[in-house]
Amino acid sequence: MKTKLLTVLLLVPFFCLGQNFKVNYSFDKSIVEGNLAPTLQIQDPLKKDNFKSVFIQMDGNLDGKKTYEIYKGDQKLLVLKNDKNWYELKDGTSPLFDKQFEIRDVKTPKEKLEFTFQYNGSSNENRGATYGNVDVFVKNHIKDKYKQSKFGLVDDKGAIHIFIDQFGNSLQSTLPQGVPYFKYYVHVVYLDSKTNPNYIYSVDQTKGSIDTGIFIENPDAGKFKLQGANVGGETLIWYVNETALQSSNKDNIEFDIYRTQIKEGLRTKIGSFIIKMAPTFHASINVGLYVTQLENPDYTLVDLGNSTSTVKKSLEGGNGVITATATLYTSPIILLESLIEKDQDKKKALYTRASTRCYINDHEWYEKIYPTVGVKLGDKAFENLFAGFSFEVARGATIFFGGNYSKVNYFEGDFDFGTETITPQEFDLRKKEKWDWGFAYGVNLDLRIIGNLFGQ
Repeated sequence: MKTKLLTVLLLVPFFCLGQNFKVNYSFDKSIVEGNLAPTLQIQDPLKKDNFKSVFIQMDGNLDGKKTYEIYKGDQKLLVLKNDKNWYELKDGTSPLFDKQFEIRDVKTPKEKLEFTFQYNGSSNENRGATYGNVDVFVKNHIKDKYKQSKFGLVDDKGAIHIFIDQFGNSLQSTLPQGVPYFKYYVHVVYLDSKTNPNYIYSVDQTKGSIDTGIFIENPDAGKFKLQGANVGGETLIWYVNETALQSSNKDNIEFDIYRTQIKEGLRTKIGSFIIKMAPTFHASINVGLYVTQLENPDYTLVDLGNSTSTVKKSLEGGNGVITATATLYTSPIILLESLIEKDQDKKKALYTRASTRCYINDHEWYEKIYPTVGVKLGDKAFENLFAGFSFEVARGATIFFGGNYSKVNYFEGDFDFGTETITPQEFDLRKKEKWDWGFAYGVNLDLRIIGNLFGQ
């Protein structure tokens, strides 16, 4: 007969006591494991309801005359020595599962080791069968609800769903890469009694932008065929607890999962998890190479001799300028979609995506039109302004189209430049400046590209 696996979870595994000697566990006074480790798996040939005792042997290099005690809370259950003998651990006639025990050094009470026996299935199933059942259950549970994406399982509103079993194992290959502003749901899948549940699972978010968790007991968990087993006449079914987490702009999401045993009130942490957040950006700083159609001619007084002068006008047509620009990663197309969307969750997701950029959840090519503002590099930079939109053709390179608003020179009145004569006094009166608009276009390059081109 195949046996079930019993997991011993150490809550405080690195105390001095655990470092100095070995603690062995057995059901028939034969050694089954060596050192007590943070996670120790041993075979138990008994059913859950019958697991009411276990033998413990302390074996190490400490003084053989030292005495140790095992407690459950404030209740002392056993006195044992480091003498290589086996001692039977009991808690009356009740099973030992899911109870917190402590081994204490009598002379040094602060030196202690805490542990819990965790039940992991019925007597006629092995670990593979248990995980096979949970896989089938999860596949049925997520069927037609979520779709697989590069961010993990996603629902129709764009939220990401993560499934973790009752022992703290991710039922996906790994936790997904975090995307800022996404909503995440953690589902804890666990096996428990259909008529008399023993556990409550909870998820505590410890880092990130924390929203109030939504704790939902799945109402239809009992309808799947391959969902549980019968142990000692008790029907076990799969349950799903769901908690919502909220991501922030830059912080990783960190959360702990706890299991509370209802009858004893014992709360045990079964795992800590991190969703590592990908960076997001709101803008980029670039160097622009623009052509502006706004004329800004120079007017020069030219001496014609015989005490006469005329005016020469230069710079006909457009001219090239070098600019410093800022591109805001606010997509007007996504922003328009968010205004049209009626579903509030989708509207919020679209709105936040419209104003930020994350490269693992990048905008589509047709959404990569961003507002851009800039100034001409050089003197009087803020007298030569640019505004418009940039379309990204490659990462770090965009095409700009927009307008140039600048202070330009102009010559008042009609004048036949180069031939008509004028006095110096009249030239000074008719040469003036004004603000004007003109069409501009060009390219923007990321500062890192410029630096690489010049070896900096």
